[in-house]
Amino acid sequence: MRTGGLHSSTFPRQDWIRAVSAVVTSAGHRELGYAPPSGLPVVRHTLAGYLGRVRGVRSRPEHLMITSGFAQGLALLCRELRDRGHQTVGVEDPGHPGEWEFIADAGLRPVGLPVDADGIRVDALAASGVRAVLVTPASQFPTGATLSAQRREQLVAWAETVDGYIVEDDFDAAFVAPAQRMPALQSLAPDRVIYAGSASKVLAPALRLGWLATPAALTAPIERLRAGWDIGCSSLEQLALARLIDTGVFDRHLRRLAADIQKRRQAVHQFVAREMPGSTVFGGHNGLQAYLVLPERCDEEALVQAARRRSVLVRGGRFYALRADDRPPALVVGYAGVRGSELSRGLAGIAGAYRETTGRKTTPDPPVGSVSSRWAASRARRS
Repeated sequence: MRTGGLHSSTFPRQDWIRAVSAVVTSAGHRELGYAPPSGLPVVRHTLAGYLGRVRGVRSRPEHLMITSGFAQGLALLCRELRDRGHQTVGVEDPGHPGEWEFIADAGLRPVGLPVDADGIRVDALAASGVRAVLVTPASQFPTGATLSAQRREQLVAWAETVDGYIVEDDFDAAFVAPAQRMPALQSLAPDRVIYAGSASKVLAPALRLGWLATPAALTAPIERLRAGWDIGCSSLEQLALARLIDTGVFDRHLRRLAADIQKRRQAVHQFVAREMPGSTVFGGHNGLQAYLVLPERCDEEALVQAARRRSVLVRGGRFYALRADDRPPALVVGYAGVRGSELSRGLAGIAGAYRETTGRKTTPDPPVGSVSSRWAASRARRS
């Protein structure tokens, strides 16, 4: 139950096959030839319209680049920042250790910045001396906190003051609860915010399809870097994604996914309330994982090991911490990458590990009529 994305069963195989078949059938010399490194113009036009409609992104197609996932986009941005004299990049703490390593390998030093219930602490950012920051404002990873409206304005003002840039990783905005969903941060300052997204969390990482919406001042430099990097992503897969968007299939797929994730999230919240007294879910109803703040006296590592002995793989909050300061013990439970029956068994294992670690008396096994059990049964009937 570690973080990492959706279960492979959620990939819309038949929809994708139909889209690829239609694209291959109609493909001519232009579609089967070399595409511009930044992506096919027709695909960039479709994606720019979609991001504007769904996320409020303010970008023209010529300022949108199709990348090989978010990783390539981040690599291009790190190279451009280095060329502009940057030596550091601010990152959320807790956050994604893989991204910190990636930034460090690119020759920049990640600087951890604290996160609270309103998202990244902009006061700490202003005091850090960095001039570029990577954020997940829609649903902070791994806490699920949404960057508040006030913090968004403060963050944009900071970028203007230091002549800096904000990299907005909008990796799971599709799964944010509607009541907490805000337009992309980029909509507030297209000249200061680089918007990044990908199909990895909503379709599959194997597609290696991502995108960057860059400020006009960065478009040409990043295109030059890209031209020396590779010769672009697969044109056929770009066109298949555009077809899913144009036909409305992509929207319907996301609605199904969002409804499924919401049920899983509710099951986890009710499980914590029932089986883990003294613990709370941080960040509300967002994200593909739950960040559980544990009682102060709970031994985080002991809980992780007790869960592992029950064949449940989870990580503690300190795994996602860059700074070694004191923080409450926590457990990060990924609930999107497992089937319904596996989720129910995994939660039961965590409950047992929690009893063993804390000595608290909780229900030994999930009751037959519990939300998680009913949810798993309904999933089985639909599959």
